[in-house]
Parts: sequence; structure tokens; C-alpha cells
Amino acid sequence: MAIPVVRPIATLAVILLLLDTGPAPAAEPFCPESAVKIVVPFPPGGPTDITARLLGERLRQRFGQNVIVEARPGGAGSIGTAYVAQQPGNGCTILLAYDTHAVNPAIYSLPFDTIAAFKPVTLIGTIPNTLAVHVSQPWKTFDELIADAKKTELVYATGSNAGVAHFAMKLIEQMYGVQLRHVPYKGGAPAAQDLFGGHVPMMMGSVMALSPGFRRARRARCCRPGSSGIRSFPTRRP
Repeated sequence: MAIPVVRPIATLAVILLLLDTGPAPAAEPFCPESAVKIVVPFPPGGPTDITARLLGERLRQRFGQNVIVEARPGGAGSIGTAYVAQQPGNGCTILLAYDTHAVNPAIYSLPFDTIAAFKPVTLIGTIPNTLAVHVSQPWKTFDELIADAKKTELVYATGSNAGVAHFAMKLIEQMYGVQLRHVPYKGGAPAAQDLFGGHVPMMMGSVMALSPGFRRARRARCCRPGSSGIRSFPTRRP
């Protein structure tokens, strides 16, 4: 899953300079009259928020510029995105977009034109999704999970409605002839917390959001078809 950075259309050249990673002389503050604001359209603690904070620290070190990371969750990312679309095109406000940035225009009536209001600046990184189940669940393989889903309607969580994780689960439903009940959250972090607490039996989400339950608390495990797993994570597969 790709995490791009986008910004108001008028600031393309400025942001490209801001993110240049080549050799450069001592840089002056990019926004001398205010801090640079990176807007995350999802709750704190999720993969987009973590990425934004890492990016913000590098920008602060490079330019000596104050960088603020501000979470504006809700509406599957559309609330924070709408906020950035309304800001001046001076390069001081950056949106760290996620999968819903591409999906939302096809689903919701948005108060802005995604193509006209924003242009991509750079790809920050990619994050794989995985299906994780709480350790209390009886499924030892993906096949066992599907067999159970054919008998009863199982519940799963994702970090948003109509995101890539939601679409992935819909694809599983179509491929295996099952019907699952979707519980969308306002971000991957709160969904993962409910998975770790056993409030939902399984979740499709990014490995960044799910890794605390895999590595430390051992409250969840991967459950995915195929032969490839995710290094260092406990996995259950056929």
C-alpha cells in the first residue's frame, strides 16, 4: 500500500524543493513565519501518523524548521483532506495521503476536486496489509477460517470504510463464497486496539498498525492464504 504526500496545487515547486534529498547548502526555514504542518487524515498511532512524525523530524533536522503533525480524522480521510484543500497554496501545509485519497472521490460527494486541488509530490513508502486474528480464535489456518465463515457470519474490522483493506476483504468474500460483517473504525490504530483486546475476532490492516500485537503482546497472529508470510510475525496459513 503506497503512502504518497500531496499538497495544494499551487505549492508543487516549493514542496519538491522541500523534499529534495540531494546535497544542499545550509537551508533557511521553509515557512519563516509559521511552522510546516503535516496533516494526517487518520487518528494518532496509525501507520500514516507514525510515517508523518518520522518525516517531520527529518524535515526539522534538514531545514531547522518547526514541523507540526496534526491529526484530523474522520470521513475515511476526507475531513483532513478537505481541510488541506482549503489552506493557502504556500507550501506550509502538507497532506500525508493514504489509500482512501484515491478511493473517496468515487464513493463520496466531496467539497473539493481531488485532481484539481492536489498533486502528488513523492512516494514516502509502501505498507503491506495482512489479515490478523485474535489469539483466542480457534482458526489455525486460513482454510479453517473460511470453513467457519461458510457456516456463520464472521465479523472483521478495518481502519475505514471503502479503503483498500475493506476491498481486500470483499475480494476474499467473492473468491471463497462467504459473507462477512464489516466493522469500520476511524483509523487502523483504534481497530487494532480492539483486535488486541478481543473485541473483534479479526482485522484486515497494515502490518505497522498490527505489529504491536504480533511482536510484543502476542495478542494477534497473521492468518493468510498462500506460502508467503511476513518475517518475524507469527503466521497461520494453509
